Amino acid sequence: MILDLPSSSQLREEEMAATTRADSDTARTLFYVAAVLMAIYGVGLLVFPQAMFTLSDDPGVPANPGWVRWAGGLLLGTAVATWLAASNPESQRPLIVGLATAFTLIALALLYSSLVGDYRGSQLLSWLQILGNAALAAAMWWLSAKTPLPKTAPHPPLSLRPEPTDHSRQFARGGAADPSRSLPWGRVDVHYSIANGCAPMARERP
Repeated sequence: MILDLPSSSQLREEEMAATTRADSDTARTLFYVAAVLMAIYGVGLLVFPQAMFTLSDDPGVPANPGWVRWAGGLLLGTAVATWLAASNPESQRPLIVGLATAFTLIALALLYSSLVGDYRGSQLLSWLQILGNAALAAAMWWLSAKTPLPKTAPHPPLSLRPEPTDHSRQFARGGAADPSRSLPWGRVDVHYSIANGCAPMARERP
């Protein structure tokens, strides 16, 4: 009995396929986690800003909730886009880089506010937000390194030579051709040769 054992190249292809599937599942999970967290904060800032202010226990919260409602709408929109992108995470590198940049800047801003004393509310809530955004930023940067750049189709070479017409072919063979253009001073044939650097030439016909 002869056993058909897989070759080393087949084994490598199977390992690469398994790794790709695992990375896709991880990316999809991270997209869903980020979408859910952004949706929670978005709903809180858009619908319940006063409750968010009370939870933060910061005396410097704005008196007008309208200052933060727009941020809630932006977070909700980004959450929807991230949730939809989770269905095909392999082709979402621009979104991944954008989310990684946003989470990094948010974590740095929160850390700066906490260190310099701009934020005087609950330190537990502040550090939870800092660590959470830092973790999401690290995960998105890791995904951006795993996700390849989108491939673009090469552009066809630009040709300045016009396509030959039936009239030009017939004229090149020396045969009779219908006039290509009628002018007040007679019938002329106009020929262009841009690729050879020649100017348009007009030849008068009887």
